[in-house]
Amino acid sequence: MAVSEEFRRQQDSSHLLLQQIAAVALPALFAAAAAAAAAAAKEKTAAAAAAARAAGEAADADAASAATATAAAATAAATTKTAAAAKAAAAAAQQAAKAFLSAAAPFGYLLEVERLQVRRLLAKSLIDSEVQQQQQQQQQQQQQQQTQQQQKQHEQQQQQQQQQQQQQQQQQQQQ
Repeated sequence: MAVSEEFRRQQDSSHLLLQQIAAVALPALFAAAAAAAAAAAKEKTAAAAAAARAAGEAADADAASAATATAAAATAAATTKTAAAAKAAAAAAQQAAKAFLSAAAPFGYLLEVERLQVRRLLAKSLIDSEVQQQQQQQQQQQQQQQTQQQQKQHEQQQQQQQQQQQQQQQQQQQQ
C-alpha cells in the first residue's frame, strides 16, 4: 500500500506540475503571439502613413505619377511583409500548441480542459489571422484605387493646363 500511495503522490505531483506549467506558459505564449501581430499591424500602419505622405507631397510635383506608383509599391510591400509576420506568429503559436498537446497526451483526462482551451485559442488565433489578412487586402485595394484616382486627376490637370496653354498661344497668334 505504501508503494501505491507513493506512486499516486508522484503521479498527482506530475499532474499538478504540468498544470502549473500550462497555466503559466500558455498565456505567455499567446500573449507573445498577440504582441507580434500587434507589432506587425503597427509597422503596416506606419508604412501606409509614410506612403500617404509621400503621395501627398509628390502630387504637387510634375513627377506625381512616378511617386504615387512608388508609394503604392511601398504600401504593397509593407502589407505583404505584415501579412507574412502575422502568418509566422500564428504558425509559431500553432506549433507551440501542438507540442504542448502532444506532451500532455499521456496525462489523460486531467488535462482535457487545458487541451480544449488550447484548441479554442488556436482556432481563435487562426481566425483572427485570416480576418486581419482580409482587412489588409481590402485596405490595399482601397489604397490602389485612391492612387489610381490621384493619377487620373493629375493627368486631367495636366491636360487642362496644356489646353489652356494652347488657347493662350492661339490668342497670341490672333493678336
